[in-house]
Amino acid sequence: MLQARHVRPALARKGELNVACTGLMVACISFFFLTILPYGPIRESTVLSTIVLYSAATGLAYVSATVVTGLTAAAAACCDEEGEVSAESLRRGRALGGFRSRVSLEFQCRAKLTLQGQLGRAIGPLLASSAYWLAGPVMCYVTIGLCLQYVTLQLRSWLSDEATRKQTVTRPS
Repeated sequence: MLQARHVRPALARKGELNVACTGLMVACISFFFLTILPYGPIRESTVLSTIVLYSAATGLAYVSATVVTGLTAAAAACCDEEGEVSAESLRRGRALGGFRSRVSLEFQCRAKLTLQGQLGRAIGPLLASSAYWLAGPVMCYVTIGLCLQYVTLQLRSWLSDEATRKQTVTRPS
C-alpha cells in the first residue's frame, strides 16, 4: 500500500535518491525509538511503550518501502535502453543484476554513485544480530542508527553535489 500510494508518486515528484534518503532518515528515527524503548517512563507505561514500539515498526515499514525501491529505481535510471535488441541494449538488466548480486557496482549517471549489493544484505544482519546479543539491544540500535545517519549524510552530500553540477551545466557561460 505504501509503495503504490506514496512511493511511486514520490519517485516521480522528488526523484529516486531523495526518496531513498528520506527513508534512511526515517530509519534513524525508528532506531532511536527502539533505543529509548527500555528506559524510564516508557518502560513503565504500557500505553507509551506500545506507542513508541508501533511508531518504530511503522517507520521501519516505511523504510522497507522506500529505500530498496528508491535505490533500485536509481540504478535502473542510470542505464538507458535505446536502440535495437542486442547485447548493448541489455545494459539495464545487467546493471540491475549486478546491483542485486555484486559487492559493489558503480554506475556512471551524471555522478558517480556506489551502491552496495548482496554483500551488505548478507553481512549486515549477521553483524547486527551479533552486536545485539553481545552488546545488548540499546548499543545495537544506537550503532545501526549512527551508521545509517552516516549513509544519509553521504547520500545528501552526493545529491547536493549533483544539484550544484546541474546548475552549472544549465547556466550559459
